[in-house]
Amino acid sequence: MPRSEIEAGILTVDNERRIGILAGVAGAGKTTVLAHLLAKPRENHKPQRVSLENYDPGHHGERGPRASVGAVQGSFQQYRALLEKLLVCYAPGAVDDFRREAMGARNSEVTNARISTLEDSMKELSAPLRPTDLADAWRAAAAVIGDCFLRHWNADTGDSIRLLLLDNADAIADQDIGDWLGTLLPQLEKTIVVATQQPDAKIIGESSDDILAERIKQPSASGLRVSALDNFEQSTVIKELARLGVRGQLAQRVFDVSAGHPATLSLVYELLWSDRAVRPDNPESLLTDLPEPQHERIAVLVDRLVERSGRPVLRTALWAAAVPRTFDADLLRHLLDGQSLSADEQAAIFEDLGKMSLLVEDVSADDSSEAPRHSLRLHSYIRNAILDRMTRLHSDLFTDLNRKAAEYYRQQVLEYKSSTATYSDASVYEDTTWQGYKREWLYHNGLAVTSADKEDALVEFATVFAEAHWWWANYIHFDFCDEYLTDLAQLAVHRGDKRIKQTYWPELGVLYDSLRLVLREYPPRSVKPADADWQGIRDALAMVEDVCGLTSKPAGSLSERQQRLAGLLALFTAHTWRYPPTDRSQADPCYVQAAAALADPWDVAWVEYERADLHLECGELTAVQLPWEKAAAFAQPGDEPQSAPDDELISNLHRVRADYCWTIGDYPRAAASYGKAVLHAYLFHLAGPAPDEYTLQFYVDVRARALSRLFGLDPDQRPNALKYAAIMARAMPIVVSADPSPAQVLRSTLEDDDGVPRAEEAIGRLLDRQQPLLLAQELFPRGPQVEELHMRRSDFSIECRRYVAAVKRTGILTDLTSEVWP
Repeated sequence: MPRSEIEAGILTVDNERRIGILAGVAGAGKTTVLAHLLAKPRENHKPQRVSLENYDPGHHGERGPRASVGAVQGSFQQYRALLEKLLVCYAPGAVDDFRREAMGARNSEVTNARISTLEDSMKELSAPLRPTDLADAWRAAAAVIGDCFLRHWNADTGDSIRLLLLDNADAIADQDIGDWLGTLLPQLEKTIVVATQQPDAKIIGESSDDILAERIKQPSASGLRVSALDNFEQSTVIKELARLGVRGQLAQRVFDVSAGHPATLSLVYELLWSDRAVRPDNPESLLTDLPEPQHERIAVLVDRLVERSGRPVLRTALWAAAVPRTFDADLLRHLLDGQSLSADEQAAIFEDLGKMSLLVEDVSADDSSEAPRHSLRLHSYIRNAILDRMTRLHSDLFTDLNRKAAEYYRQQVLEYKSSTATYSDASVYEDTTWQGYKREWLYHNGLAVTSADKEDALVEFATVFAEAHWWWANYIHFDFCDEYLTDLAQLAVHRGDKRIKQTYWPELGVLYDSLRLVLREYPPRSVKPADADWQGIRDALAMVEDVCGLTSKPAGSLSERQQRLAGLLALFTAHTWRYPPTDRSQADPCYVQAAAALADPWDVAWVEYERADLHLECGELTAVQLPWEKAAAFAQPGDEPQSAPDDELISNLHRVRADYCWTIGDYPRAAASYGKAVLHAYLFHLAGPAPDEYTLQFYVDVRARALSRLFGLDPDQRPNALKYAAIMARAMPIVVSADPSPAQVLRSTLEDDDGVPRAEEAIGRLLDRQQPLLLAQELFPRGPQVEELHMRRSDFSIECRRYVAAVKRTGILTDLTSEVWP
């Protein structure tokens, strides 16, 4: 039943900009209108349909000042992907330029905000800075790529009118991407935009441009039309059915069943008169005994429609397909395990589901992975109706299917071979494909868990977050933590309804709230502000410990996974005592507790390093050596190491020894250790496939610590400052290059006694001018530029590998233990 007047009104437009919004409940026919516009455009129209549901960041309700860093970043990533998709459709020649500009915007606006400068890092040593407002940086980057997109879009539209059909706008309306898109759309030249949404959603949210925002929000404003897609009136339905030869009681029954709801009418039509099924002798019999609520009625009609195919397994497959958010043939095969189907039958079922366009949509084209697979998903109103019926009437089946999905993704996690997992087993957390598998496992495991397994599930959920937070998020913003908690929030909502006793799981909400506070309040970077909400973080950690059942059991009775979580929570609790200046005496017992609980020697070595650093900060000089030596024994064992060295840990241990030597007045040895700390921080860039924000920030921070010592010396110590700087530079190996960097030239000069005065002159000039960045370039190898991050091959990586080759000719594998403790 076409919406002829609405469609005609959209198409009756001149070359002016025009925005149309189709508002209607799920199944009101919004997508059908877009399909008609796509299939029969005017001669000079170039139509393209895009489902905005595919660009949903998943942080619903987080927008503006209330949005977390992860929510704004998610909006940026999806916004960039959406704009690129539109250019692929309408201006393919501009795509490469836009990609470069988008990467440039990300680097200039975000990476430079995410990573502090050398000067800022030095300032933090005496007065810690607040964490950079990355949310604003992502918004700035979004504004930049929006301008870039507009320049390409409006550059050459020719004589045609672009008909941009945006489906499911409400999927993004309550997030920053909705605001950005709302600001962008009215600026598109020679473009008709038609967006669909729920009646109570706003594609245009709060905008920084008040005039523009008001122009779009007002239905009476020029260039904007809002069309309500209501249910069809009874007279319209009866008239349309009569045209098809359906009259009398059956026609009335069709209206009574559907209430004029377009999607329900479509289901009834397919059920009674589709060519794909044998037509019943008594069509009205298929419209009896239907539940009253609309969504329940849709689920029953879908069941009857699929059953009419004469293949009961197709109904089983459809219910199974409703459980995952998307599915491919491999996942569906796993969900149908136990149905005694051959491989050919399984493939045929997946193919048949893909043909049911009334129920299923193909989302393969929007799969952005490197190896896209044929992926499908049920239309949201169909999926929600089936899931609602399944959870209420067939809860065991719902649990079993989610258990199977969780098993499938768990196996994907276990079997996945990550290209990033070279530094440690934990490095796999950086792999986005692995992250996707892990998040889907969380989602389905959380839905499948029964009472007997709830505690173990909570421990696993908390441990995954804690591991990611320890190795990344407590130092530099780590996207995975935000995305992971978004999934956990969705689970908490699903299982937080007291009315559904079999799924009620309030502890999940408590866990989410606690972890969310930790992520929001825990300041990144190595130097932490004393006035952060450490008490609030400590309370949240205690709540995690309690809700996961760790406080009610003696330490000796904890499982291996529980023990690991207990160790990580003790480690974070140590931080909450260490960084505030009031009472630091509780920090070391927490560290000791963490070391006892963490079984992995690598984890223990890191805890011992932090203990040594704590004692040094507290002035407990006699207590520094023992934990330092424990960590050093692991970092550089006396025999041949079994794996690649942990240059991050080694660098930190050199830095602690340097700080210790500086504290006791042994400045030459301190300078030598600072130089070695810088060298290992530099080598850490190659711990993974390519340098990233973490390795670059670490290199910035370690150089800042070393240079701060030089700049902090009194003026009468200038001759010594020159000497200490030269000692730091000598830690770098000599690298021969046809185009040597300043640091390479200086290092070679220091090997020549006659060249030392020239080197000291250059160093002294930079010290006098208080120029830490130029001094760092003179003394140490350069770090990667932001455009060289995540690149396996770049000028930086080539130079860094030259240093690695030079290092192998030195005694660097034992440079921690080759000297006695001061």
